[in-house]
Amino acid sequence: MKIFKNYDAAVKSANSKEAFFLNGGCPHSSEKVLCGSWCALFYFDKGGENTSPYVILGCKAGEKYLYIEEIVEE
Repeated sequence: MKIFKNYDAAVKSANSKEAFFLNGGCPHSSEKVLCGSWCALFYFDKGGENTSPYVILGCKAGEKYLYIEEIVEE
């Protein structure tokens, strides 16, 4: 997470990030917007040579690790 003093720089940085979506709604959204990587409570680790990819959600009653079985590119 980065902290910006300049609004335009923050927007430019946010717009340049790769977006990831979960197939579930955000529990804090009245419109049930999909949970995604723009949320400060969302951390995505793509995994490595000896680790599986996972997401940490800080919005689900404490931090919850969700291990990723598939990253769908479509």
